[in-house]
Amino acid sequence: PQIELHESCNSIDGGGGPGLERNLMIFLHGFGGCKDPFSQLGENLSLPKTATLVLNGPEALPEELLDNPPGYSWFDMLDEETMDFIKPTRKELRRLRSMEECCAMLAQALQGIVTCGWSLHEVFLFGYGQGGSVALELLLQMPLGGAVTVASEVLPERLHGQKAPSRTAPGVEGPEVLLINGARDRQTSVQAA
Repeated sequence: PQIELHESCNSIDGGGGPGLERNLMIFLHGFGGCKDPFSQLGENLSLPKTATLVLNGPEALPEELLDNPPGYSWFDMLDEETMDFIKPTRKELRRLRSMEECCAMLAQALQGIVTCGWSLHEVFLFGYGQGGSVALELLLQMPLGGAVTVASEVLPERLHGQKAPSRTAPGVEGPEVLLINGARDRQTSVQAA
């Protein structure tokens, strides 16, 4: 699996990096989703001085699991033998290890974005569900501008004592974060967010 950026630096604003778009918003879909609906969302938001980038997760899901293929996953959610969802426990680390691999790929892609002219603090993430969990994990690792997440949480496995890599030096302020979770959400409780 890999994260692919199909735009080159030269295709952004016709020059060698950001023009009037001083910020970059990256959209990360949820489990089983894809980038297509978020492309329209990015256009509809019309964020001032902000370019948008919409990505598919690196893992294509089997079509028989999906109502509307194609669909992707950012990290392992299913046991490959049983096809049941992996239950988070203190000793079950497959989801966390898979997320760490995904975040390493995204971090590499973000370093490529830096070569296009953006600094990391000008990069913001918008994540839904599983994509929001990836956004929160990336914020633990990199000095990004911030994130908006919907129906998302830091993985319980991370909260069970698995130390996240440090993103900032002591005394350095963290990024801006907006967590949006519904009080009746059966998948992600407000307490988990």
